[in-house]
Amino acid sequence: MGPAATIQPGEEVRVVAVGAGEDGAAWRDALRGWTPARGRALKVDGMTGVWSCELLGRACVVKGWMSGGVGDRLKMLLGCSRGWRHWRGASWLMSHGVRTAAPYCMLRGKDSAGGVVEWLIMERVEGPTVLEVLRDIRDGATDLTVKDQHKVAASLGVLASEMVAQGRFNRDNKPSNLILAGWKEGDPVIAVIDCVAIRACRRFDFKAMRRMLASLVIEPLGAGVLPRRSLLMRGLAEIQGQSWWGVIERAVAMHGDPRPRVDPFGSRDAGRVG
Repeated sequence: MGPAATIQPGEEVRVVAVGAGEDGAAWRDALRGWTPARGRALKVDGMTGVWSCELLGRACVVKGWMSGGVGDRLKMLLGCSRGWRHWRGASWLMSHGVRTAAPYCMLRGKDSAGGVVEWLIMERVEGPTVLEVLRDIRDGATDLTVKDQHKVAASLGVLASEMVAQGRFNRDNKPSNLILAGWKEGDPVIAVIDCVAIRACRRFDFKAMRRMLASLVIEPLGAGVLPRRSLLMRGLAEIQGQSWWGVIERAVAMHGDPRPRVDPFGSRDAGRVG
């Protein structure tokens, strides 16, 4: 039984982490009165559910991770669960000037089936995913000029370069986890919305950089929206990495079937969940 059917907060919900300036008790009470049916499903996959909703008068995203057993519960207690990894990843990004969804509160409690769930309530970042931008480019439905498309591609290369230069990389740097959150002084603002897979690495680690860049290619390839070669090369050109293309192609080939397990387009329009 997946999150769509069982993730619903009960009375036994307690606060385990609170963002700066946030009222943990208020978020706890708001979550207690919330059900997935009151939100719009962004993703429901196995033991994870993600919903967009309004809480405390703010546009939020609620993410719930169901424990799969004793091992998952132990990770929650030890601070190494998926929820805690997201919290720490988002905190690192914010402290290093990378746009992400600010975490408001993390809570733990029982779902309607009695299982343990870790809840994360965070800011809702508005804007299309980079994967949706690529789809619109493919379909000729984009409002972006060619110049702006190249700016977006360049910003993705810069994001990977700047993270790795500071000793972090994102193992799941796929375009559906990145939001085009607007423009600042003519440049695109890219927001990272899934921070679970952010890991430490050596500064300027080539393998970490290759992993992030390959992730940008694998998902669009599997979803049928791989952009034209000039856009791919534009991201590499920004970091003087044009010669890396052969290495990235080999990394993509080694990945195997690139088709996403969960439809990255359909899940964004899944409607309400009962």
